[in-house]
Amino acid sequence: MQDGALSFLDAAFEHVGIAGADCFAASRWGRGMGLDLAILLSIYEELLRGIAGVTFNSPAPATAAAVAAPVAGPPEDSASPSHCAEEPIAPAGAPTGTAMVAAARVRLSCLVPLVWPAERVFREAILRTYGPECDELRFFVAGDGVAAAAGGRGGFGEVIDLRATFPRLPRDRQEFHRVSAEGPSLGSANTIAKMLHMLLWAADEHGRLGRLGRTMSASEVWWFCRLERDTYFLPENFRWLVATRNLSTSESHYLGVRQFFEVSRFGLIFNDGGPGIGLSEDALLRLRHILAKARWLDDGEPPDFESCAFAGGHREDLMLAVCLREAGVGPSALTTDARGREWFGIRPLRRSAELAPHRLWPSAAAAPPPLHPGGASSGGSGGGAVAQAAAGDQSAAWNFWTGRAHLYMACAHSNKFWMVDTPVSFNSFKNTSMFDDAHALLSLPPERQRRELSGYAVHRSGARK
Repeated sequence: MQDGALSFLDAAFEHVGIAGADCFAASRWGRGMGLDLAILLSIYEELLRGIAGVTFNSPAPATAAAVAAPVAGPPEDSASPSHCAEEPIAPAGAPTGTAMVAAARVRLSCLVPLVWPAERVFREAILRTYGPECDELRFFVAGDGVAAAAGGRGGFGEVIDLRATFPRLPRDRQEFHRVSAEGPSLGSANTIAKMLHMLLWAADEHGRLGRLGRTMSASEVWWFCRLERDTYFLPENFRWLVATRNLSTSESHYLGVRQFFEVSRFGLIFNDGGPGIGLSEDALLRLRHILAKARWLDDGEPPDFESCAFAGGHREDLMLAVCLREAGVGPSALTTDARGREWFGIRPLRRSAELAPHRLWPSAAAAPPPLHPGGASSGGSGGGAVAQAAAGDQSAAWNFWTGRAHLYMACAHSNKFWMVDTPVSFNSFKNTSMFDDAHALLSLPPERQRRELSGYAVHRSGARK
């Protein structure tokens, strides 16, 4: 029933996005069922809240007029709704101000799982690019005796062999998600168990160093960033996010880019692991209590994602959300701004400007075919080479846009980009040269970046360690 309702609403929003809200209201669906965009948004939010038990920062019904125009949108000089106005960006390098003072107190423990030695080059790339801006940077493997040979010490750049502390953890495989792109992911992989033990190790180490409970009054407050080897992270902008949103590490915060596409299957919203996930100290310690009593599944037993467990497989970000749910911690809505833009990026830096809802195309003829879970489609897309290239990006991003119309529809015709100006991260850096390229791009002034990034530019907050 819930799955059918979500499918209907997804199709309705696709109609609205391509043809416009007025056209939908005048359609057989709209007339026959008495539906308009404001009602759709309200139903959507209530349905998601009922399934997943989460409150969303959805636009109020009064803002539905923001998407009532045809998909081409208003003229460039038209006034946008007030909530779609540009948010002030961080004054790069600003030495003063309440937010900058708060950001300066933030200490980041960056945690990166690796396979050794297959992914050694990613460690080297991270160390020469964003890594030095973390206060602590550790890489985690599950092998036998590889950590001592890997180098690094004192909380920066060191490689931690989790099997030395947790011998039951299965060893790493040398391949990442699957042997080939055509094959299925390996259900016997240690990705879920390894990630959970990495966070358990970090919580124990935090206590061993005597930092537990000291952050509320101390001059430094610790946050824990679970990254991927293909995440490009901007520590200074994470500090800015925490400071400008007035987030306290003594409260439970689970930060990242929310994914809604599994709501109908598991009743769960989770933060995508690829762009990285930030946990406050309180959230990490709550998680620690859950992991201390989590059970190991038998070999070959698939997780049901109903209860926290050390399991085989690669859906570690989904399992983390399950474990945090048991700890009473849900994904924060504060990583999506009032315009529906994200602080954590699911795309590489050079492709961030391409990211756009697949429903918002200049015409139905230029739109790619409807996308559904699993990536199935029903034909080709028109619009020339540029449109086809972008359509390919939409096909890859079906899971990101599914279920989030309540976040993006209100400002769909006002936003040029779907990332904030001060992003925390980017994802899918599948070769190490992309790290060096991003590092060079981010050192350019905004006007130079815009020429390279199709009009987009990253503003760096200056909140460095």
